[in-house]
Amino acid sequence: MGTVRITSGGEGLAGELGQLDDWLRREPGLRGRVRREQSPAPGTLGGLPELVIGSAVSGVAGALATALSQSLTGWLRSRRTRGAGSPGAVLTLTAQDGRSLTLDARSSVDPAEVERFLRAALGGTVPVPDAATAPAAPVDGDGGL
Repeated sequence: MGTVRITSGGEGLAGELGQLDDWLRREPGLRGRVRREQSPAPGTLGGLPELVIGSAVSGVAGALATALSQSLTGWLRSRRTRGAGSPGAVLTLTAQDGRSLTLDARSSVDPAEVERFLRAALGGTVPVPDAATAPAAPVDGDGGL
């Protein structure tokens, strides 16, 4: 079981995180799993706002990762549609072990990559590509591998 911390590096980070917090709390699969915290930055007395999503129950990490991935990519797409002059939003997802993934609304976000990161961070299993969709292994001229 793990947690993911979401911080914003975009302009108006507190406002962006507040909007994301509202968005995530409306998702049925995320209800009761999102909390807002303030983490003190090194050398400061105050804290930076962040959202924390946790998987405290075994067996729910996969479903939680899927719901969170879909919601985050949808939220980022909605920020991208604000127009070319908009600064967009930059989110950083950080796992308990320190691994992180940065998502920028101004560029394309791969939902499958986000879900893989979240599954690993929340303690779920990382899906293995289906043999029918996995790329074939290279074959030499004699038909051997």
